[in-house]
Amino acid sequence: MRILHIIPCYKPAFIYAGVIESVSRLCEALVEAGHIVHVFTTTANGKKELPVVPGKELDVDGVKVIYFRRLTKDPT
Repeated sequence: MRILHIIPCYKPAFIYAGVIESVSRLCEALVEAGHIVHVFTTTANGKKELPVVPGKELDVDGVKVIYFRRLTKDPT
């Protein structure tokens, strides 16, 4: 199965604590179960931005992640 998660923040934005931890573990478990998991997220990392290239797909612990430039500031 192909699964797409759309979430405002993802690893390594651990500033957001529990949300990042729970969603990333869910996605990684789904990959381990044989699914193809994609995440669309933003470069949000609190008041800063993650050091990633927006729009480029990255493999983050087996999950295919595309980060998009954040258009608003925290906490949205």
